[in-house]
Amino acid sequence: KHRDPSIRSRAVEQLPSTALDRQTVELILSLKLEDPDMYVRRNAAAVIGLMTVHSLAKKVADLVSDPSDENGYEYCETLEKLKDPVAVDALVKALGDPKRKLYFVAHDALAAIDDPTASEKVRPLLRNRIAWALASAPEEQRMQYLTIAEVLVDLKDEQSVPVLSDLVTSKSYSELLSRNILNEISKGTKPGELIQDPFILKMRPAVEAAMNHPVRDARSEALRLLCRMPLGKPELRKLIDRGLSDSENWVRISGATCAAEVGYREYADRIKKLAGATNDSFEKHYFCDALQSLGSPCQE
Repeated sequence: KHRDPSIRSRAVEQLPSTALDRQTVELILSLKLEDPDMYVRRNAAAVIGLMTVHSLAKKVADLVSDPSDENGYEYCETLEKLKDPVAVDALVKALGDPKRKLYFVAHDALAAIDDPTASEKVRPLLRNRIAWALASAPEEQRMQYLTIAEVLVDLKDEQSVPVLSDLVTSKSYSELLSRNILNEISKGTKPGELIQDPFILKMRPAVEAAMNHPVRDARSEALRLLCRMPLGKPELRKLIDRGLSDSENWVRISGATCAAEVGYREYADRIKKLAGATNDSFEKHYFCDALQSLGSPCQE
């Protein structure tokens, strides 16, 4: 209750180490979320996340919804730790508000919450095909839309596959879109393990179409993802051949990596020739890694 907000703020920081019982601490934290000083409120939220005080999740979420409170970023971080579905509405609102600039941290908090209704609430942000504005939108706004799309990927929202597919395959948007969405999809996959996830498999036509994308990183990510899908050997060979023949080094590297992941030793000689022909030490390193996985020495 000290007049000096800096002293109140430090006192809040010390709450986890005091001898006070949990109920008393939670009551104090609740009161400090109403403190007129932003730093006191910020520290209260941090302690709530540290102590995982679920009973105050709704109160923190209400603060996220208040555009006049400058602690939105810290509140979202707390909600990410609490993982409470009660915060979904506030986080979706923050995600869709370009003025708040909270979309990255709101994205992380939403992705941490196990709530099947979350995707239903995020999808309307994309339903109006906001993607069509991406070509002329400021970079900051494009990043907001990208983050919204990544939330739908994280939530494995199958009903958003058509919209996400449009974002992945279009050649008119920021190059970040295809690459980052494909990268987000790839996060749940592992080298050498076939993808079984229905959401990712529904994205397969879009991933295949991304192999024609003019941006090399999109083609590279698409190749890596397709390599882990349940394809027959002829399809995989065609995919690897295409990757190794690409004009861009990242795509050639993905082709070699794919051959190594599926264990196609017949590609060792071709990869060895590529390793010998390049003066790029970065590219050579990855080719040699692939050769090592295939049980073949890398001849410089």
